[in-house]
Amino acid sequence: MYLLINQFFKICLFRSSPQDLPTSRFLATAALAVYSVLGLLIELSRTPLLKAVMMMTVELIVLAGMSWIILWARQLDHRYLQTLTALAGCGALLTLFAWPMLLLQETSGDEPNIFILIIMWLWFFWLILVYSHIISRALSTSLFIGTGLTLIYIFISESVARTLFFQ
Repeated sequence: MYLLINQFFKICLFRSSPQDLPTSRFLATAALAVYSVLGLLIELSRTPLLKAVMMMTVELIVLAGMSWIILWARQLDHRYLQTLTALAGCGALLTLFAWPMLLLQETSGDEPNIFILIIMWLWFFWLILVYSHIISRALSTSLFIGTGLTLIYIFISESVARTLFFQ
């Protein structure tokens, strides 16, 4: 377990790539489950249970679907489980880092705390870079293309969520 979490840390620090993870359905499922539970816990602070579950379900579908499409398009679908595991595992790890700041922001009242906002923006850029790193390594392409695909993923994910849940 420690070795696996350490591997996710290495990916988040750009010292490793998704190909360094084992190809395992169980591991992918476990990473997705942890990612889902953490996302669900964060969403529950803002939305009712059913809506939070639906939002996380849609998030997982978009994450899994986008991963499959971009890998399939480059005929690298054999890297799917490792890529999905890396995205979900690193996403879960980064969510753990963001959680305290989100809780602080919620308890600070209506007025935004500039320190927390700066930390959250830095976290968001780190998330983009980590996902870009994972995608670029999975596709064996440049970080620029990985970043573009990451931004497309974020745009699609946010657009779908806003369309379905925030009309």
